[in-house]
Amino acid sequence: MNKQPIQIYFNNLDNIFGNKPIVIGNPKVIDSPFGKAVEFDGQKDGMLINMNPLRGLRQFTIEVVFKPYSSGSAEQRFLHIGECHGDRLLFETRLTDNGQWYLDTFIASGGSSQALMSRNYCHYLDKWYVAALVFNGNEITNYVNGNQELMGQLKYKSMDAGQFSIGVRQNLMSWFRGSLYEVRITPQVLTPDGFLRYNDR
Repeated sequence: MNKQPIQIYFNNLDNIFGNKPIVIGNPKVIDSPFGKAVEFDGQKDGMLINMNPLRGLRQFTIEVVFKPYSSGSAEQRFLHIGECHGDRLLFETRLTDNGQWYLDTFIASGGSSQALMSRNYCHYLDKWYVAALVFNGNEITNYVNGNQELMGQLKYKSMDAGQFSIGVRQNLMSWFRGSLYEVRITPQVLTPDGFLRYNDR
């Protein structure tokens, strides 16, 4: 298997990794500290891309470079891969009453599912972060800025169907208020010393 990572940059609205996205609402291309990024308003902005970058993978590391904004909804799905209600993987934020957020990662696969989230791991809004989810074939572990947060067990089968969305869940619920710069999917297990480090810039 090719172990080269898939690096998907969100720097335009016309061509995402060789695919023409379905643009929902009016997301905007903005400047970020790293290059162009796409900004979502948290109400009606999103993008659907007709590809599943997890197809055929039995282990993987997913990293998302993103910036969650203040004043968004309490629950926001900013990355959704797979099917709408079947086998799927989601990155989500949960906003707190005191202006912070915590990570919620979720996988449903072949009748098994696992969510990883805890209010014990809160972060400030309006800053750039790298959220990561690592699956080694049996366990999933999530990280923010290279720091491990939670771990869980999962019975997993290859997630071959579906597509992926950013800025919103695929059924157009749980809109994200913030910006995304990059998603990197590596078909192997990475350790934190190999993670993206955009948040350090």
